[in-house]
Amino acid sequence: MLEPIAIDDIPPIRDGRKLSPLRAFADETVIAFDKSGADAAIVTGAPEGCKINQITYQLRDALWRRGMSDRIRIMQRKRNVYIARIQP
Repeated sequence: MLEPIAIDDIPPIRDGRKLSPLRAFADETVIAFDKSGADAAIVTGAPEGCKINQITYQLRDALWRRGMSDRIRIMQRKRNVYIARIQP
């Protein structure tokens, strides 16, 4: 059965927690690249202790969350991560 409650009784999703340093870095990087107008760039300055595949996945996730995954793509080559615009 259902029990009616007030909309204010539903807890918030984030509970005021801060973003992880890697997720914040990914969001800032995606926004900066989108505003830069460059065709491609190498990603540098990731937080210490992050693996290359973690950086790649967080950047792809940031693109998807912002709806940019159809315009920009993330590529991993050996020990580097690249970000590039998709050419029509």
